[in-house]
Amino acid sequence: MLNVKINEPSLGRKGFTLIELLLYISCAAIMLTTVAVFLSFLLRTRVRSQVIAEVDGQGQQVLAIVSQLMRNATQINIPAAPGNGSTLNFVVLDGAKSPTVVNLQNGALILQEGNAPSVALTNNRVIVSGVNFKNLSRPQTSGTVQLSFTITHINPIGRNEFNYKKDFIGSASLR
Repeated sequence: MLNVKINEPSLGRKGFTLIELLLYISCAAIMLTTVAVFLSFLLRTRVRSQVIAEVDGQGQQVLAIVSQLMRNATQINIPAAPGNGSTLNFVVLDGAKSPTVVNLQNGALILQEGNAPSVALTNNRVIVSGVNFKNLSRPQTSGTVQLSFTITHINPIGRNEFNYKKDFIGSASLR
């Protein structure tokens, strides 16, 4: 008689071996860690970009507003030429808005036009410091003022992404 051995398919042996399972789990863990690090980097970069945009936007807005007000002014009262100071006081054509005063109060640049209520030129997410108005006017000229200040973003939770400050310098002349 002939002994023929027939290979039987493995009965009930479906699935992964322990080595395969450990290999798959470690590959998945490496991929998830990579994705988590990448997402964390993206979030930090986004926050940093927003902080920089906030500070730059506030600074450019202040420079534009003060420059426009100065172009429409008729006379600079404070600081007297050739001096400097932390307050800008000038006369405008509209008597109800005269004198117009720009100064620093509690970390914000404040605008007051005549007897109208004061208006903050910056929001509560930034602090303004180092404000200096320098009267560069010469005799028999209409008048020029240089404005310099520093804006620092408020860092509420001490995260490095919120640390940002920038110096701004601009000037404006009376027409």
